[in-house]
Amino acid sequence: MKKIFLTIIFTLLLGQQFFALAKMNFDKFHRVKKEFHKTVTLEKTIPLHVSHSLGNIKIIPTKNNQLTIDALIEVASKSKEKASKYIQSVTIDVQERSTHIKISSDFPREKGIRSISINFSIMVPEKCPLDLKNSFGDIEIGETAGMKGGVNIENAHGVIFLTLCEGEAYLINKFGSVKIATHKGNLDIECANSKVETSKIKGNLTVENTFGKVAADQIEGDVKISNSNDQVTVSEVNGQLELRNSFGEIQIMNVKKGAFIKGTNCNIQADNITGDTKIYNSFGSIESKMIDGDLMIDTQNSKINVDDTKGDVTIDNSFAAVDIQNIDGKVNIKNPNGNITAGSIKSDVLIRSTFSNISMKEIAGSVEVHNTNGSVTGTIIGGNVDTENTFGPVKFDNIKGNIRIDNGNGSIRLSNFAVMLTGGMKKRTYCERIDCSTSFGSIQLTLPKTASAEINAKTTWGKIDSELPLQIEEFGNSDNLVGKLGNGDTIINLTGKNSNIYLISER
Repeated sequence: MKKIFLTIIFTLLLGQQFFALAKMNFDKFHRVKKEFHKTVTLEKTIPLHVSHSLGNIKIIPTKNNQLTIDALIEVASKSKEKASKYIQSVTIDVQERSTHIKISSDFPREKGIRSISINFSIMVPEKCPLDLKNSFGDIEIGETAGMKGGVNIENAHGVIFLTLCEGEAYLINKFGSVKIATHKGNLDIECANSKVETSKIKGNLTVENTFGKVAADQIEGDVKISNSNDQVTVSEVNGQLELRNSFGEIQIMNVKKGAFIKGTNCNIQADNITGDTKIYNSFGSIESKMIDGDLMIDTQNSKINVDDTKGDVTIDNSFAAVDIQNIDGKVNIKNPNGNITAGSIKSDVLIRSTFSNISMKEIAGSVEVHNTNGSVTGTIIGGNVDTENTFGPVKFDNIKGNIRIDNGNGSIRLSNFAVMLTGGMKKRTYCERIDCSTSFGSIQLTLPKTASAEINAKTTWGKIDSELPLQIEEFGNSDNLVGKLGNGDTIINLTGKNSNIYLISER
């Protein structure tokens, strides 16, 4: 331990000496500066082209017809004489043409020069189109006012900042952030290893990026984003959204004309989307709220939570839980190896699964379930129930429509369904038929004593036990029963193999 401690102390001291030495060497460099100034009067609006590297470019819009170029040249060298001589060889070329103005910088390679930079500040008539190429420096356009003739920017290893501009804008950047605010016109951004931020865009937005966050807010037109290896957030889009991302979170809020979302290894959250929404993903959770349209989710290994959808919901998933609530349209779920919960559904529900526990509550329409190796439960079902299951119990309570349950190696429990009552008025809708069969699991049916039903119960290697005041027509060897309650309006067929059947009186 003492030896390790001494090693750490020695490393720290060595590091301090290294940085002190580096600072001493840096301070030994001589710096010289040179200013450049030129003014060009434009007879008409023409494009400005700038080709530059190793320095910043700042564009200042102006309402007059003069283009003013200011530049600060800085050179550093261990030799003051060499730095002073070298700076004289640095040139800034301004070419005046009838069709355009071109500004370019040139500095020769020479040994002994520690660094060189040229920082431009250019006042440009606001209606001139811009074509800027730069590297190892920032580009800034607009401060209190923006350009109105459109911009084309290609940059690397520097920041792009654009505000209050108008017209078509095409931006390319690598290894530097991009920030665009209050732009009137379509915006196209192509980046790599960059953080991209856009807001208040009155036009369409297209972004391609890798290894950097992308944020888009308050976009009047359509949005198309392709990113990877970082987060994407989108909010307040009046057009359509198309978004692709991998290995980064996706957050979407307030889209007016529908969304297409494709992720890989992404957690996705989509809230308040008007229009149809399609989500593709794998190995990442999906949450959606307030979708005013149809919702389609196609994914794998994704935990899904859906709340408040006005249209139909279709889900294809595997190996993760699905929870859907408050759906106005139809629900279609395919989810092997994941539990399923569905509640407050105003239409029909279709569920296909394996190795899942399925729970349903407050389903206004019909229910169809195909499952194996899990339980199925349903409460307050407004339509018919059609269920196939194996190796798990099936339990339904409060059903308005007809019931068909085929189970294997699992019990069946039915209670509180809409049966006709003896002496009562005819109901508009009631359970006309119940068909239940199982093997290696009991059947338990709970009925009021005043129910009007015809019961046919049959089992092998089991018994039939009844608490109901049945008018028994046939009863043999405790494994076959035919009986009637009241007028026999509801037909009930119960079949068991290696199963007991219990007819329970409602209490």
